[in-house]
Amino acid sequence: MSGSVCGRRVITMVVVVVGLVVARAGPAAAVTQPFAFSGSLQTFTVPAGVMSVTITAVGAQGGSSNLISTLPGGRGASIQGQFSVTPGETLSVVVGGTGAIAGGGGGGSFVWRGNGFAALDGSSLLVAAGGGGGAGLVVTGSDASLLTAGTAGGGGSGGAGGTGGNGGGAGTVSGGSAAGGGGTFSAGGSSHFIGGSVAGVGGQAIDAGAAGGSGADSNNGNGGFGGGGGAAQGVGAGGGGYSGGGGGGTNGGGFGGGGGGSYNAGTSPVNTAGVGTGNGLVTISYTAAYPLAVDVAEHLSGPVPNAVPDAVPVGSSSWAPMNLAVVGGAIILNVAAIVAVRRWRIRRLHPDSPGARGTPLATP
Repeated sequence: MSGSVCGRRVITMVVVVVGLVVARAGPAAAVTQPFAFSGSLQTFTVPAGVMSVTITAVGAQGGSSNLISTLPGGRGASIQGQFSVTPGETLSVVVGGTGAIAGGGGGGSFVWRGNGFAALDGSSLLVAAGGGGGAGLVVTGSDASLLTAGTAGGGGSGGAGGTGGNGGGAGTVSGGSAAGGGGTFSAGGSSHFIGGSVAGVGGQAIDAGAAGGSGADSNNGNGGFGGGGGAAQGVGAGGGGYSGGGGGGTNGGGFGGGGGGSYNAGTSPVNTAGVGTGNGLVTISYTAAYPLAVDVAEHLSGPVPNAVPDAVPVGSSSWAPMNLAVVGGAIILNVAAIVAVRRWRIRRLHPDSPGARGTPLATP
């Protein structure tokens, strides 16, 4: 039997069942969360109900040459892929910083599974987008590579690009070379003045903190966060990346640094060279799973259990014992010890579409 409360029909006779009700989820909106350059590690927590994300990472540009010649630094790479994730999982994010004016190497941008630098290893890394090489006085820096290896620094004495996730080498001429960019697992090589003292400092390994290397002095640019190398003697440094770019050398003039390498462990990859200008950027996109409410539409006759209220308005937007889960796009209603009804009405709770309702579905 039934009655009314404030003009609404109420349920007064119910029975308890154990079972599952499966309903298809309604449309949900796409969400893109951007991560701008901050100079420190950032994190992303996978929202409830999200099982897949698309990650796009763009490496930073290398620093331009000094204010006299103003040649541009090399540009960062853009790396995009799709990844399976688990709700509640933490992803770590490094967004590369542009190399400082006067040849600092650009920082790479990275995303990996786990929280913090200690979680980064060969199995946890998802994407790495190389940063561009810093410009020298006479030659611009190189763009980041789409391959895992970094590119060599310019000039006959430029440092070798790193391979296998290691940092790039410094230029080989003492007193006239710049540092290499840091790789995922080892730092870039530092360059030296004549006499052996350090000039440009190699970019730090990403798993050790991702700091940019220092330039030789105030006339030579520091590397950007994300492993960019430090410039020296008007020569551009290597960019950070999966493997670091080599530091530039000098053969009668200041050459540019090599670009950092890139990496993509995702499906449906979209990798593009020569994209990143200024600081890097990371975006994480996914389909939002909005909270759902289950409305009681009708009831079956039977005795009222002690644990169940004896008056529940039709259209009630909650039912305390019920659990919801989203599995493969389906809404799974756990009906253990729940009042049996003839139909459930699924409602998406979203501020842009309040009260939107789905199709009533039969219970088992």
